Amino acid sequence: MSKKTKKISYSKKALKNLLFFPSNDANKYSRGTCNIVAGSESYPGAAVLAALAASKSGSGYTRLFTDNSVKPIAISLMPSLVVSSFEDLSVEKFDAEKPSAYLVGPGFADLPGEQKIILKVLEGTDAPVILDGGALRSFSIEDVRDAVEERYNNGYDTVLTPHMGEAKNLLFNYAVKKITSQESHAKDLAYFTKATIVLKGPNTFVCDDKQIYEMKSGTASLAKAGSGDVLAGILAGIMCQNRLSAFNACVLATNLHAQAGNLAAKDLTEISVTPEDLINYIPKSIKYF
Repeated sequence: MSKKTKKISYSKKALKNLLFFPSNDANKYSRGTCNIVAGSESYPGAAVLAALAASKSGSGYTRLFTDNSVKPIAISLMPSLVVSSFEDLSVEKFDAEKPSAYLVGPGFADLPGEQKIILKVLEGTDAPVILDGGALRSFSIEDVRDAVEERYNNGYDTVLTPHMGEAKNLLFNYAVKKITSQESHAKDLAYFTKATIVLKGPNTFVCDDKQIYEMKSGTASLAKAGSGDVLAGILAGIMCQNRLSAFNACVLATNLHAQAGNLAAKDLTEISVTPEDLINYIPKSIKYF
């Protein structure tokens, strides 16, 4: 197994240089379509949190494909959101003039049919795909692992966003059972899955098997259910615009998420910050850099 991953760092100026703003002639399609495939009757909020965060992070056109029970909730909370059922999911090829990305898995509940949805996206598009939350459990299925590797072989970007518990389960599928450091887990995951990894924790690691970055700006205010859905939405909102490499998009997203938490905590305390607050602080996080 190759461990020749270069550890890199980013100054505040370097992070600022990753930000990009729409040109005067931009339209909703040129700014990127963010396709969010998420939610279930048990976890409707995850889909909405991700969609709101994606829009705040720059997505020009945000679409949600979800369970029918979630649709009225999503529309009531975000009227600008285009909402469809899972059955209506359309998977399209990448178009540089109308860039896009897919976020799959927030709020999935291990229900029949979810694996088919995940494979439909992985096998049907060459656009970037982010697998988060419940979609990560699908790695127990060989077809899913093979689909992600096939995307890598074809030069398509796939990002996985596990926390440590999910990382251990992912690595178990590759017969890696030894519990080591968070950094080693990130390297192992990038090597075996052939994806770009965002390994979440008190510090978050971004790794693509060639380079690794440790984001140290997090706060305990982020340690609440739903915070990961916001991060996934921020990342999807950035990646759908096709301005950054997958690695740099992950670096920017993790820093914007962490800084939103820090700024919110200053105003609201680490005790009281909610994932909903994080979304409202995304603009302030962008201005911070």
